[in-house]
Amino acid sequence: MDMNEEKPAKESLKSKTLICFDFDKTLVNGHFHSALQNQGLAPADASGKGLMVVGQDTPKNPEYNSNDVVKAAKDLLDNPETGIKNPEQLKQTFDKMLAQGHAIAITSFTQYPDVVKPALQVIGLSDEQISKIHIIGGFPSHGKPDNSPDGKKEHIDKAMELAGVEKGNYKYVMLVDDSANNINKAREMGITTIEAPKGINPNPKYLQEAQSRSARVAESV
Repeated sequence: MDMNEEKPAKESLKSKTLICFDFDKTLVNGHFHSALQNQGLAPADASGKGLMVVGQDTPKNPEYNSNDVVKAAKDLLDNPETGIKNPEQLKQTFDKMLAQGHAIAITSFTQYPDVVKPALQVIGLSDEQISKIHIIGGFPSHGKPDNSPDGKKEHIDKAMELAGVEKGNYKYVMLVDDSANNINKAREMGITTIEAPKGINPNPKYLQEAQSRSARVAESV
C-alpha cells in the first residue's frame, strides 16, 4: 500500500526539479539581513535558532514588525548597489523555471524573511508566480549560520517537504548560492549546485547555467 502511494509523487517529479535560491548577495546585490540588523530592527526570532516559513510560521519575537521590515527592504531594493542582482536575467530565469513546472524555494539565513516577497515583486513576477515560491528564512537549529557545519540542509529539507520531494532524495534538488561553504556542503549531499558570483550585477552566465542544469537534472532522474 505504501509503495502504491509513493508512485505518483515519484513519477511527477521526473519532469521537474526543486531549485533553491539563496537571497542575500544571490538574488540581491546587498546583504539585507546585515543591513536591517544594523538599522536596529528587531529579528523575527530573537533566539537565532529555527526556521521560519513565510505564510505559515508566526514570528516568535513580539517586537518584530513586518511593516518596518518591508519598508526598509524597499529602500534597499531602490538602491542599485543593494537591489536586485541582474534583474532582467533573473526574471527570465524564474519565468522559464516556473513555466517548465519546476518548484522554486528561497532558502535564506535571515531573521527578516519578509524582505523576500517585495524583492520578487520588484523582479517583476506576478502574484500567481510568487504564490508558487516557498520562502524559508530563519537560522539553523544549531544557531550557526556562519560557516554552518551542515550548510543549508535544514532549509533545503524544509523546501523539499513543502515541494513534495521525497525526504533525502537530493538528486531532484539544485542550490544557487553565493556561499562557498553552503555550496560545498550541498555537493556533499548530492545536490546540484551553482555558485553565484559576488559583486554588483556580475556576468549573468550563472543564471543561464542554472536554467540549463535544472532541465538536465529533471531529465536525468
